Amino acid sequence: MISHEVHGGPSHPFASLNWLNAGVIHLDSQGWLTIYNDLAAQLLDITAELEVPIRIEECFATTREEYKLLHHILTSKAEVRNQLITWAENGRIRHVLIDSYRVDTGVYLVMKDLGDFVLLDQHLQRTDKLAVVGKVAAGIAHEIRNPLTTVRGFLQVMMNRLSGREMDEEEEYLRMMVKEVDKVESLVKELLLLSKPHRTARRHCQLGQLVRRLQPLILEQAAEKKVRVEFIIDGDIPHVVGDEELLSHVIIQLVENALDAMEVDGQLTVRVCRENHVVRLDVRDTGPGIPYYHMDQVFDAFFTTKEKGTGLGLPICQKIVADHGGEIHVSSKGFGTTFSVLLPAAESASA
Repeated sequence: MISHEVHGGPSHPFASLNWLNAGVIHLDSQGWLTIYNDLAAQLLDITAELEVPIRIEECFATTREEYKLLHHILTSKAEVRNQLITWAENGRIRHVLIDSYRVDTGVYLVMKDLGDFVLLDQHLQRTDKLAVVGKVAAGIAHEIRNPLTTVRGFLQVMMNRLSGREMDEEEEYLRMMVKEVDKVESLVKELLLLSKPHRTARRHCQLGQLVRRLQPLILEQAAEKKVRVEFIIDGDIPHVVGDEELLSHVIIQLVENALDAMEVDGQLTVRVCRENHVVRLDVRDTGPGIPYYHMDQVFDAFFTTKEKGTGLGLPICQKIVADHGGEIHVSSKGFGTTFSVLLPAAESASA
């Protein structure tokens, strides 16, 4: 709970700023932070008494992006105007416009929450981009796939002819070529998934049972990475209406992303539960988390931080989930990342 008592922080023009539709804070040159209204505390996701100076390190870990940004504003000696930043607050992404004003005692920051306007604009941009990518993909995917099939077929014939002729080196070359062709084939499949509308099979399926069927594959992949796995599947989970093959693709993609994000001895948690009329799937890792400045990009086509990634996995997941009438969200704050898939429960489903 935030107190409203005045304790003599840096002087300001008004006795109380809770009426202001913007968050106001003060940073002095020694690293003391003073919060002047509830909205500022909410935007920064911290709990502190109003107008009582507190060390910035007590509010944020020095590794948090919020600390780095505030420290930069304090030490850069420059004022910022209309700088758009992103806070990750309680799993929700906030788009905040910041202005800073230097005074003798340090710097004042005025923060304006842009609400859903930025999210709507980003959604429209992402939708337009996916539409363009889809048209391009649909035009070239089939043209690539046909010669790939021919090349792979002849490579298999050559491997069969070399078999048993003590030409191990040549056989290894052919196996490598087949492996590279398969990589291109996999990319073509992703492009086709992204380009065409998914006509989901209109039948009931149980997400918990689907995860159980995929459990051996998930455990095998986790064992290769030396990562622990925890499955939490609640009882009384209603069915959803959808395509089991496509939903399996989403689960495996999210699991693979989580495993790629972790080092040895990490933990993967896969949970399926019910939330009112929604079935929720959470895939959580204990990796380093996603920086706040990348949170709005993770579902963009071709955006990836992986050295060999295509940047198509998450956009495809988002499209599949949307085609099922659901939503997919990501939350990451300082440590670990959780992807949540929310699907509408079937009206006539039973647990």
